[in-house]
Amino acid sequence: MMNGVSYILIAIVAATREFVSTQDQPGDLRLLGGNTTTEGRVEIFFNNMWGTICDDGWDDTDASVVCRQLGFGDNGTAFSDAYFDSGSGRILLTGIACGGNETQLLDCPRSDSAFSCRKEDVVGVKCDQPELDGDLRLVGGTFTTEGRVEVFHDNTWGTVCDDGWDDTGAGVVCRQLGLGDVATAFPNAHYGAGSGPIWLSGIACDGTEIRLEECSNGGWGSNGCDHGDDASVRCLSPVDTTAPVITGCPDSIVRTVELGSPGSIVSWREPVAVDDSGRAFILSRSHAPGGYFPMGKTTVGYIFADASGNEGTCTFTVTITAVDTTPPLITGCPASIVQTVDLGSPGSIVTWREPVAEDDSGTAVLLSRTHPPGQYFLIGETPATYTFVDASGNIASCKFTVIVRTADTTPPTCENVPQGVFETVDQGASGAVVSWTEPSCDDLSGTANITMRSHLPATFFVVGVTTVTYTCTDASGDSEMCQFNVTVNERLTTSIEFCPESTTVITCNDEESVSWDTPMSFTDGMRFSVESSHISGEFFQLGTTTVFYSVREKQSGRAEVCNFRITVKKANSCTATLYIYIAIAASVIILIIILLLVILKVRHGKKDNPSAGDQPAGNQGIQMQSVDHADDGLTNNPATGIPQTYTTTVGSEKYAREIYTGGSSSSIYQTIDEGIGYETVE
Repeated sequence: MMNGVSYILIAIVAATREFVSTQDQPGDLRLLGGNTTTEGRVEIFFNNMWGTICDDGWDDTDASVVCRQLGFGDNGTAFSDAYFDSGSGRILLTGIACGGNETQLLDCPRSDSAFSCRKEDVVGVKCDQPELDGDLRLVGGTFTTEGRVEVFHDNTWGTVCDDGWDDTGAGVVCRQLGLGDVATAFPNAHYGAGSGPIWLSGIACDGTEIRLEECSNGGWGSNGCDHGDDASVRCLSPVDTTAPVITGCPDSIVRTVELGSPGSIVSWREPVAVDDSGRAFILSRSHAPGGYFPMGKTTVGYIFADASGNEGTCTFTVTITAVDTTPPLITGCPASIVQTVDLGSPGSIVTWREPVAEDDSGTAVLLSRTHPPGQYFLIGETPATYTFVDASGNIASCKFTVIVRTADTTPPTCENVPQGVFETVDQGASGAVVSWTEPSCDDLSGTANITMRSHLPATFFVVGVTTVTYTCTDASGDSEMCQFNVTVNERLTTSIEFCPESTTVITCNDEESVSWDTPMSFTDGMRFSVESSHISGEFFQLGTTTVFYSVREKQSGRAEVCNFRITVKKANSCTATLYIYIAIAASVIILIIILLLVILKVRHGKKDNPSAGDQPAGNQGIQMQSVDHADDGLTNNPATGIPQTYTTTVGSEKYAREIYTGGSSSSIYQTIDEGIGYETVE
């Protein structure tokens, strides 16, 4: 027989099956709508929801698998046509065809094809568990909560005699059957006389017993009753008007998605419910966790119910909003920019095409930049950054490096290149050994050398013009070529004498007038022509200029050449030089003034008739000493007209005189002093 512990275990299992929580697994079963926990409408958890099963092909074999899975034995009776009500869930399975050995209903073959079952076609089962000694049942009543009391003993069902039968005993019967503690006792076979043995009589319960057999009684089968004395009960279960209590109903859920997304999958922990009856289940729900929700606000609802049909609801909202969390997309961010400048340059202006940005929001602006294109960058590496921002404050950066480095791209220069080298040989000579000072090489890198020369100094050159070539090369391989001519001429019948020496002039100006004594050439004026590159007194710019004088034979073109250099340099301190010039000029003026005063004094003394002891009458006392300017051994050559210089002594005063002879004239003109005029001497 079924004892009290067994009933409790069955009730716990059933309650657990009916209690819906987040632990529901695919294929779980529950029985709803029956009078006991072992019978009712079959519902299955499938596709993340509870639903019913269509009765296409439903039989006792399928029902037995349901009972086995629920722990209610291996014997089940199949019911169709919504025998235990149709329920409110969707029909989830159809075409079940179990073989009988399966442990779970989902292990059975099924068609899973499209079907058109109605709510009236859902299945139910009644599980036939083996009876245990002392088990009870109510027979003959209109409802499952009333009827004749029968007890299972010695593998046989029998009745209870009404000797001493009262409401307390009836309450124990209802308690054992799980129908509450309140009952009404009926004697005299109120629900009809039974058959079989009368197992118990003289029942005397105190109301605390769980099972009827625990009450004081006369023993099994020891009585003198007949079936007209069979005891009956009506269990007066209290009416359940209280809705299930829901716990864990989520608060409103807000999810943010990236701008442009149509929605999002949202999950939550499902609510649960408890009820005074011990049975509460999810009747329906609008959405399941893990479902996809569109943009905007969606209301989610759960409805829980108990066995009495009382319902409790849980509602909350799921809101999907778009938020721009993606930074702007930058395009055209430059790679590192390398700019090469000449050696010695401090930097360079660098230009590039600026990057741009776009954003899902449609707005992306330049927030900052460390350097604009076209800026001057010093030698070295300079990081550059562009920062863009969208309307939501998302920031994106573009970074690159501007590299300015030097390279020696400027060829070296040849310095001190001869303007031309001239050598004269005797008539008939084939050539001469010619020497010169080699040019030097200068470069920004500080290193440059002569890497090629066509001729060496002190080399033999034939008569004529030979071009000499030098090549300067720096460390970077840049080269510069310089040339000059070596001219070897046969000596002419004429020559140039008194060729000036090279000279250097210091000035405070950008140019300066330079004078020199003109070289002389003795020619007949017929065979030779005299040419010069510059004239004495000409202004020369800063730097070095070579001046040429040449006497060229007209017929052959051969020439005798005189050359020298004029170098004009800028004074380091022009202010000091100016002061020197002023001092010199002042000194000259003072000397002129003194000289004029002396001359005036002398003339004044002459007019005052000096004494005979100081100056004899007439030309007496005048002494003259001649100087031969022509260096021809003659001191007085009236025929040639070459001027002679005499020193004249008048008394104790000496005066310089230049005496010019007038050819055949007997008159002599004597220059006394500039500004005084001329005197005629007989």
